[in-house]
Amino acid sequence: MKRILIFVALMAMVLPSAWAKKAPDWIDGQSKKYSPPRYFIGVGAVAADKGGPKQQLGWAADRARAEIAKSMRIEIQSTTVAKRTVISGKKTPETQSTQTDVVTASTNEILEGVEIKEYYTDKKNKMTYALAVLDRPMAAERIQKQAEILKGELSVETDTAKSYQDKKEILLSIRHYNTALRLASQIDDKNELIAILEGAIEPQMSHQAAIKTILGGLKRLVRFEVKIEGPAASVRPYVVEGLSEGGFITKGQTETGAQSYLLLGTTDLNYKGEMDMGPDLKVQVYQADLDLEIKNPKTDESIGALTWSVSANEKVETMASKSAIRALGRHVQKTIADKILETF
Repeated sequence: MKRILIFVALMAMVLPSAWAKKAPDWIDGQSKKYSPPRYFIGVGAVAADKGGPKQQLGWAADRARAEIAKSMRIEIQSTTVAKRTVISGKKTPETQSTQTDVVTASTNEILEGVEIKEYYTDKKNKMTYALAVLDRPMAAERIQKQAEILKGELSVETDTAKSYQDKKEILLSIRHYNTALRLASQIDDKNELIAILEGAIEPQMSHQAAIKTILGGLKRLVRFEVKIEGPAASVRPYVVEGLSEGGFITKGQTETGAQSYLLLGTTDLNYKGEMDMGPDLKVQVYQADLDLEIKNPKTDESIGALTWSVSANEKVETMASKSAIRALGRHVQKTIADKILETF
């Protein structure tokens, strides 16, 4: 009887210890405590014989977050990117890059709400585990607050744009509507994230289409005449194309009440010397510059100025100078529409 009592007492001491060391359910990627659809979970594991204890916990936590990021990217890519309209005229690699940027930014924003809830070390298998948890309703609420702030900024920009539009100050109105469009895009991104987190079928209605329609009409009321001189004057077609791509008028008739502006450009083209690119390879470097002044032809008033500078190199000087002009032209074409609006 004495031996039996001793055995029972020992078992009472050993069993709780054994139970305490039992692997948690989340090791296999499922958790009763943090179950779907409210939670996203991620499990990270690292060998317990690598690095020190703190490093193991840190690595396991990073891998757990990465697992959530992986599943979130798949969900965002399937529900968000598929809905985005590919801009006509863009090449496929650029489109893919844009979509990748959208998915990465969206995932990073959601992952700000991820918490590491638990750790577990399996001494038998010599592995350290971490559990990362994302509370979807809490993450959606946080992003909703950010969207509300942006909506307030959007309202201010659209009201300001309408005020300038009423005063017939078209370029200033366009500038504020352009800012409003960027804010509307950010709001749409956040609404898409909220829809994903809340399991909604569709995000809230977008404001972008209405703003784009207004912008398109206003830009038809602005006409630019482009005059460029100097050794790199051949950049003019790039300037005209950039303005056209930005929605502005560069030739022909505009609507009644249109405002005309003159873009006066001076260019420069300078040899910058020889550059050593390695064994038996020397290249010639040229720099092309464009200074553009925006003038009101009715008053001859200067209302803004823009500057670009681009360098290029080739083995032969004549080729280097031509490359510099082309590079300058392409750069101006991509940036001129936005830079004009930034000057007002």
